[in-house]
Amino acid sequence: MAKKSDSPIYSKLSYENAYAIKKNMLQMQADILNIVKTIEEYKIIRKREFMLKVKLKSHFKETKTALNKLIKSVPQTEGLKEIKKENLKKHKEIEKTHHITIESQLMDIKQRLHELA
Repeated sequence: MAKKSDSPIYSKLSYENAYAIKKNMLQMQADILNIVKTIEEYKIIRKREFMLKVKLKSHFKETKTALNKLIKSVPQTEGLKEIKKENLKKHKEIEKTHHITIESQLMDIKQRLHELA
């Protein structure tokens, strides 16, 4: 005599239930295949995007090199040198102001936190 654990267990399903289960299984398989297809398309698009980014980066380098050559070939005047110096000073001041603004905001937040505690 076979043990209960060794004997297979059968359950009776109605035709409608079996049909619905089979239909759901087929639908799930189709959904999984669609997901796999979408993932493959995504990989292709990402690869293309990466290639375009590399190409764009090389174009930027070429443009920068061409601009630097152009700037070096243009005669430098005293007025142009002064403008460059002024632009550098303004840029540094903007960076300092931005840094100070962030620092002041951080200090303000720390002060508020201290007041709440």
